[in-house]
Amino acid sequence: MAKYTKEMFVRDRFDKYITNEWDIIASSSIFKEEFKDNEAEKEVILGYANALNCIADSLLKQNHSPDVVMTFRTNSLTIPFIFLARHTVELTLKYICRLLNIEYKPKHSLITLWDDIIATFNKYNSIQDDSFDDIKTFICALDELDCDGSHARYSKDNKGKLYNEKPKFINVRNINNFIQDLFIKLVNSIRIVKKSLL
Repeated sequence: MAKYTKEMFVRDRFDKYITNEWDIIASSSIFKEEFKDNEAEKEVILGYANALNCIADSLLKQNHSPDVVMTFRTNSLTIPFIFLARHTVELTLKYICRLLNIEYKPKHSLITLWDDIIATFNKYNSIQDDSFDDIKTFICALDELDCDGSHARYSKDNKGKLYNEKPKFINVRNINNFIQDLFIKLVNSIRIVKKSLL
């Protein structure tokens, strides 16, 4: 067997050995400098949203057979799905905060980020949207699943207490659709919102 080298896994530049079996990590890395920062942030959010969508499709295929009421798997994609859902929402909220010049503490509280965004919108009285209440309801549901970004990364807290000690169920399709339809649209339209605030 051939000895593995770093170059078999990672390459630092485009060369004749880069074929269609290789993937660029960040397309934003080839953008002009003035666009790179913002596009890099959006690219991470949109990449996680894409991964969330792919995992949702796989999870629905694996866990939802027409022949069985419910499938229980020890290797289910449910926990990775929750991690990606929460992380996508957190990155989206932080992106919006940055664009609106909202300072936030480096914590993982989704509801605090959302409340800061709404306070900024209310300050300018420029945007009133019925979907804001729906977003808050959704964020509260995500907080119930993982209030600090650790519950979907580890099985226990620092004191050894299990995070998922009692059964809880999620609707993968509804969670994924909500994120794709609302949060990802926010990422793609926030510049319009920012202009209306100024």
